[in-house]
Amino acid sequence: MANNNKSSQHTMRNLLIIVLILAVIGIAYAMLNQPTNRTVGDRVDNAINGVSNGVDNAGNAVNDAARNLQRDTATSGTRPAQ
Repeated sequence: MANNNKSSQHTMRNLLIIVLILAVIGIAYAMLNQPTNRTVGDRVDNAINGVSNGVDNAGNAVNDAARNLQRDTATSGTRPAQ
């Protein structure tokens, strides 16, 4: 009987831990997916201000995309749509 009681306690503890983890994940998901109240002008302003910090990164991203497109079209034998 005592062994069954310990097993029940471990099961309840594990269930509680799982519920707490799921609650934290749910709260984090809700917080990260809240809509922003920024207007289009705010978004454009942020993009313009961010360009000065990330021109090199943006250029690298464009170059990577171009390389990936070239690689994909070379392996598939098709040309990209224009």
